[in-house]
Amino acid sequence: MLVARHYVAATVVAMDRVPYRLNKVRELGADVAIDALAESAVDSVADATGGKKANLVVVSPGSIAAIQTGLEAVATGETVCLFTPSGENERLPICPHDFWFRHITLRPATPAAPRHTGGNGPCQSGRGKGR
Repeated sequence: MLVARHYVAATVVAMDRVPYRLNKVRELGADVAIDALAESAVDSVADATGGKKANLVVVSPGSIAAIQTGLEAVATGETVCLFTPSGENERLPICPHDFWFRHITLRPATPAAPRHTGGNGPCQSGRGKGR
């Protein structure tokens, strides 16, 4: 949340299942805090952005369901960043059509990854300061 503010995000939307963490992101300045158990993430992000969806989605849990939700909530031409890994044997079904026509970038948050992964930078959308 604070990193998004550092990079001058126009609207910061946070999502969680834990009430304490939802209250904390509100306290830290999130514009919208979505209860993942009660609301549709995709609809809530679209509402918060006037239908444009998110420029950058950072998926913190390594669950396949959370990653799929992130892919649905990201805007055309933008980035979904995986902050934590999924299980070694888990598989993410993707629709190549969406990646091709929506120009979605899916990348790991490599600064926290082991050196041998060859990571080269933090999560960034195509519109962030770093690009």
